[in-house]
Amino acid sequence: MPLLDSVLLNTRSSQPFRKFPNELLLLLPIVPGRATFRNLGRYMMYVEKTFRRWFRRQVN
Repeated sequence: MPLLDSVLLNTRSSQPFRKFPNELLLLLPIVPGRATFRNLGRYMMYVEKTFRRWFRRQVN
């Protein structure tokens, strides 16, 4: 996802912060049903609590 990479590289963010949205956007079209944190945790290497933490963060 070149557009997402170019946007995230221009921000002062850590490598995990740049990696998470990229993986999330690749996973969303694949997940069946609603995209809840619990459901995403079933199909991704992150657990539900990790999703809650990342979505709580504010982004400039």
